[in-house]
Amino acid sequence: MFRLLLISCILHMHIASKAATLPEEFVARKGLPGFLWKLQHSRDTVTVAYLGGSITEAKNGWREQTFNWLQKQYPRVAFKQIDAAIGGTTSRLGVFRLNEQVLKYKPDLLFVEFAVNDDDDTRENVLTSMEGIVRKTWMANAKTDICFVYTFAHYLLKNYNNEGAPSTVKAMEEIAGHYGIPSVNLSPKIVRLINDKKLFVSGKQPFINDSTFFSGDGVHPYKETGHVYYTESIINAIMSLHSIAGPVKHMLGTAYFSSKFEKADMIPVTPAMAKGNIGHITVSENKNENLKRYSRYLSDVYKLSDTAAILSFSFSGESIGFLDIIGPSTGQLKVLIDNDAPRYINRFDKYCYYTRLSFTFIQGLSNKKHKIRVQISPATFNKFGITEKQLPMEADMKDKYSEYSWMVAKVLVNGKVYNE
Repeated sequence: MFRLLLISCILHMHIASKAATLPEEFVARKGLPGFLWKLQHSRDTVTVAYLGGSITEAKNGWREQTFNWLQKQYPRVAFKQIDAAIGGTTSRLGVFRLNEQVLKYKPDLLFVEFAVNDDDDTRENVLTSMEGIVRKTWMANAKTDICFVYTFAHYLLKNYNNEGAPSTVKAMEEIAGHYGIPSVNLSPKIVRLINDKKLFVSGKQPFINDSTFFSGDGVHPYKETGHVYYTESIINAIMSLHSIAGPVKHMLGTAYFSSKFEKADMIPVTPAMAKGNIGHITVSENKNENLKRYSRYLSDVYKLSDTAAILSFSFSGESIGFLDIIGPSTGQLKVLIDNDAPRYINRFDKYCYYTRLSFTFIQGLSNKKHKIRVQISPATFNKFGITEKQLPMEADMKDKYSEYSWMVAKVLVNGKVYNE
């Protein structure tokens, strides 16, 4: 008996010794010199940009809470906020929309948050996209400070407990380390609280009796709990830094993994690209609230409703993509590039019981000039069968699902677009 107890204790100690060490909550590296100097010495407006997904987009979340704190902490400073967060998007789209939605505002500080949405992407995509964001930002303005932010999701808990951090965060840290960019990891605090049973991953409301809950779904924090923890971590990080004599010009130097997204851009779809019966929608004037809510991102959308309508143009580069709106009415695309065989791309998935902003890419092309033609595919399928686990049938769903169309707003190109 004693021997069995001894073996059990040794095994327990061995397992405990293998437990992963959580990463530091904040790695200062070269800090935020220009931003902090400007807060204390400049009379110019200080612009803070937030690039990320739905966790950053959340109303009254860490984005607004940190911005409000800055305003209170520095009451003599005029601040401007750039909200460039779009739910369900990754750093791959982020690098393409950077020019239009962030860099044209010349931010003094750029927060970049994609750790959760990038989690199921490849290491190569994460490295190239995050490095592209850094290099494009400093090519536009070498004085802009950047800070990487890593948020938490319930499916990352095992990674933190067993491996120290998810592979996506580790990849992002490689880019941060190479360029001297500070990073705030918001997960270690959450993980410790969960492990100590002082915080629970999800519940129907932030507080139930004497229990505190991080979020409702394990991903999107409650503004009263999870987002407050996030804000505290970011404030502590900023407060731990000290300004220097003046702004610093960040040097790009040699790329760490790839510089191929330095030319990544988001180009509006134009009337010249539309062939046949393609509808034009001015988003801000549209009565459909599902479209109107995207007016801060989009001005115009083009709608293909029949198989004869064609979106056609030429472009250069190894990839091409589209920023579009998908939902109950969307279907499948037929894409013809040069003389290649047709490519069929579904713009309908299990979440299309509601309308949302989305994107798609075609990659692996030769680095040369190409011609592309996009049409609605004649294929039909059981849409409700794809979404039935997500939402009960609504009275008007059959009508919504009977349409097969495509609403496209932007072309995502890492090269040049040529109108024909």
